[in-house]
Amino acid sequence: MLWYQRYSTKSWAATHGRIKLRTTEEEKAAKKKERERKVKLYRAGIDRLFLKRRKGEYDEEAMEICEQLLTANPDIYTIWNIRREVIETFRENRFNLQTPPAVLRTEDELQSLLEGELRLTEQCLRNNPKSYGAWHHRVWVLDNMVTPDWGQELGLCNKYLELDERNYEEGEQTKRPEKPIPTSTQAMDHIVELRQFVEGQHNVGPSIFQALNKLEEFTTTQIHCWDYRRVVVERSQVPSAKEFHFSTGKIEKNFSNYSAWHYRSKLLPLIHPDPQGRSPIAEKKHEEVVTSDSQNLGIYLNIDCQKSDRWLLGRAQPPLALAQAYVSHNLVSVSLTHSIHLDHTTSLDLVVGGTSVPGSWRSSNGYKHSHVWVSFHALLFSPSVELFQGDSGSIPVQVHLNKGGEMVHSLTTSRGEDGSSRVLVGERPQFGAQFSVATMSVLQEQLKSCSQLLELEPGSKWTLLTSVLLMQAIDRHRYKMETMRNLEELLQVDPLRSGYYRDLESRYVVEYALEGAKSLFEIDLANSNLTALYHSHYMSIFQRVNLGSNHLSRSLPRLHALQCCQVLTLDNNGIKSLEEFPALASLRTLSLRDNLISSVAQVDRLKHCLNIGSLDLTGNPVETEGELTDAVLTLDNNGIKSLEEFPALASLRTLSLRDNLISSVAQVDRLKHCLNIGSLDLTGNPVETEGELTDAVRELLSSIHTLNGKRL
Repeated sequence: MLWYQRYSTKSWAATHGRIKLRTTEEEKAAKKKERERKVKLYRAGIDRLFLKRRKGEYDEEAMEICEQLLTANPDIYTIWNIRREVIETFRENRFNLQTPPAVLRTEDELQSLLEGELRLTEQCLRNNPKSYGAWHHRVWVLDNMVTPDWGQELGLCNKYLELDERNYEEGEQTKRPEKPIPTSTQAMDHIVELRQFVEGQHNVGPSIFQALNKLEEFTTTQIHCWDYRRVVVERSQVPSAKEFHFSTGKIEKNFSNYSAWHYRSKLLPLIHPDPQGRSPIAEKKHEEVVTSDSQNLGIYLNIDCQKSDRWLLGRAQPPLALAQAYVSHNLVSVSLTHSIHLDHTTSLDLVVGGTSVPGSWRSSNGYKHSHVWVSFHALLFSPSVELFQGDSGSIPVQVHLNKGGEMVHSLTTSRGEDGSSRVLVGERPQFGAQFSVATMSVLQEQLKSCSQLLELEPGSKWTLLTSVLLMQAIDRHRYKMETMRNLEELLQVDPLRSGYYRDLESRYVVEYALEGAKSLFEIDLANSNLTALYHSHYMSIFQRVNLGSNHLSRSLPRLHALQCCQVLTLDNNGIKSLEEFPALASLRTLSLRDNLISSVAQVDRLKHCLNIGSLDLTGNPVETEGELTDAVLTLDNNGIKSLEEFPALASLRTLSLRDNLISSVAQVDRLKHCLNIGSLDLTGNPVETEGELTDAVRELLSSIHTLNGKRL
């Protein structure tokens, strides 16, 4: 049964033997009618196919429906999936004794079927060469063939890339001149980063990880010809050097072929790996490539070509190592340069006096991979006087990082400023890349070229962005102010990418602050215009962190790394919800002044921060409802008129209600269920005179000892 056919949309009529073109309205109406008819047929086919899938009817009719739907539109992944399910069923039926002989297929018939699948994908690719689903299906078919002809497939790749050397990665240059579509390899790189970020958050629901899994599965099918070529090359074992020569030829033919540049960048580390592992490729080869490519960068002819060398400015990943550690009588917190999973191959050891102390570790974000790991060793330091108050060198304390059964890095103690803890610190984080003299010379020439081009074409966004990356690569601190000026200019000339530029600016601000931190116990990033909190794992040992007056309402999960923080300031950050606030074991004082928290019930999200004693919600449009567990609560200047719904807080000892609208001392009676309130401040409320207030409060609250700052 034919469920869908392609029909010509060209509408014309013949009258008295002469062709008469329809009027515009007639043409529109005819096209609309034709579209509606085709959509109806297509939906009928989809419905029929899905019904057969639900019933488990994987048969010839299902194959026929799939083929007709796919030749009309090869971009519906579910249909490709169903087609593969049907083929898998045909294969499994060969081993099912209950399968009727009439429907059994021999091995030769199955191979013939797979050859037909190759022809189907070719037809679909002729209709839409950008069809990721068709490319992915072709890989699956070849992987299931007994003797696939990978050499022929390599020739097919050459043919498609000859037709369009970008092969549909960037799309038509005239339509999308500034935003190339990433390859599946690039997309997977981004998804890996995204997964690491999400795993670095706290209280992320399982639905997020399910979505990531779906996205990862979906992206692995995002194959166009360049990605397909990678698969073919891997299967047919084509030498990397030969492929490097191929990609170089494509670049020489068209210097702005971003796909070829990206492919080439993946091949270089395979051909010329850095023996020390500090950079993607060996330093000598890096200099050679930078010098050669920069001479042909074409910066004056095509700004878009600057993207071709951007990967050369990328920062090498630091080696896996311990970054920071904090050891106190009841908490051990360890931060690493990479997010890791502690398993049978990777472990952390706390060593006191030369003896490994047993204990379990948990990630600060609650997930398998994390930069920060904590351990609560109740029996660790008993007795602890010598360890924390004696000579800091008398009892050595170390943290070891082990991989593959061998110690790969360790940190040794220094005593904390308060004498009650040990702080183990590795090298200060260094965020700049290191280049040789020859490479640096080339980069400086490129920066000079950017400056000259900006004089000729002020406000060129690609030149501004490239200059930012070059300045960060050459000398981050020397060009600090100019980097920030360029980013501010980018916000003006390219507002569509303002989020990216602000996040990049936030990254640099945090990096500068961490590199210049004078204390290991506090950092002040207030009024820094931060939109994202980067490198929080390098803040893991800070006990006082000021993030006030920024834009970090979406970065609360990243606070999970602040396991040693005792005083945290998040004033004026536009925070509406504490849903994603992490469990911070050491936190004692939290300031959330001048945010947008409208319900005290939000404070219940802080229940995992077991040691909070002081919470400041001044300046929030908060209501008195919900359940709190804090000893000190500040609700000044919140427009509160009534305490009718104030909850029973057994732990509450100090309550400040200054500058609200409470007009009757009878409202204080609502606090009688807070049995331990000792201090109450009603200053600035239109309540009764002080003498009457004092007597009334004493009568209503037997536990009260301080009113409006005065001892009773």
